Amino acid sequence: MATCGDHGGVSRLIAVMVAASVAGIAAATTTLAHATTPGRDGMVAFTRYRLQNAPIWSEIFVANPDGSGVRRVSHSAVAVEDDQAHWSPDGNWIVFDRCTSKGPCSLWLVQSDGTGQRRLSPPCPASRPPSACADDSGPSFAPDGRHVAFTHEWGQVKKTSLGDQIQHSAIATIDLNGKHLTILRQLPPYAGDLQAPRISPNGKLLVFDRYNSALARPAGGDALFISSVYGGPARQLTPWQLSAGSPDWSPDSKHLLFKQFIPGASELTPGTNLYTIGVDGTGLRRVTNVGVSHYVLAGSFSPDGTSIVYATDLAATPNPGQSPFADIDTVPLTGGSPTLVTHTADLDGWPSWGTHP
Repeated sequence: MATCGDHGGVSRLIAVMVAASVAGIAAATTTLAHATTPGRDGMVAFTRYRLQNAPIWSEIFVANPDGSGVRRVSHSAVAVEDDQAHWSPDGNWIVFDRCTSKGPCSLWLVQSDGTGQRRLSPPCPASRPPSACADDSGPSFAPDGRHVAFTHEWGQVKKTSLGDQIQHSAIATIDLNGKHLTILRQLPPYAGDLQAPRISPNGKLLVFDRYNSALARPAGGDALFISSVYGGPARQLTPWQLSAGSPDWSPDSKHLLFKQFIPGASELTPGTNLYTIGVDGTGLRRVTNVGVSHYVLAGSFSPDGTSIVYATDLAATPNPGQSPFADIDTVPLTGGSPTLVTHTADLDGWPSWGTHP
């Protein structure tokens, strides 16, 4: 599924689909996710893919939950893909991953006002080809605010019946100085990908998405697993047939929000929704209903635990090709009409709801 430098094999594909006004959705999936810190509701961070493919370009934006105060916060000298934003527990910093066409993805930090941007991943030595350097993606802050959990992948790439597969996939943590990289979990070589690692707000549990390669069983399976943050065996939380990914912790660490994927299909394929489930695997409940002709992208709990933020093409702003992509919405968990946060022809998605500083 994932190959080094390919950001899960998906984000560049999404950008191309944006530029092509969805002129043929290719088969791919991804798992982006967050963990929501309890507190007073603050701003929403999200990815904005521009309607262009020359060059492909996505950036991190923030907005107030009522749609005001929209501004860009990530900055690059060249057009790159900034994605998978996640807030620090104090609501002051955002961690995200940055991918280019010339090398692997890396982790970056930026303050909520767009200042202080800096690279977090160790640099790839100039003496090594980009393909020989580790690919870091899907970051999230630990509840201590001093570490980041992420997907760390490296090694050779093998072609399989389900596509290219990177040799080593692991969950790792690193401190905010880019030091002390620690491997928490690792799959056997070429077995698949460990994605979207998220530590619960109470600091006790780790949830992640395991994707099986063609060399594992069930081949192509996608499921959420949960374990103690200190190690030990992991427990499967969702069945393989549910194809669950993109987990987000509730502020009280008792529930998870996730997206049900369509196996072998793009994130922009219609017919997807968000669900919640208890940490013991009970209480599965669908919390969005956009119909069979629309899709939902990854979501996030509000810090006060009463609402969710997500992206959908349902009632989204049309682009020049008259094929709307996604806008950001919020909705109470008790139901009701969604509140529009963004309304552009661009593709806005993968939101994370931060606490008020």
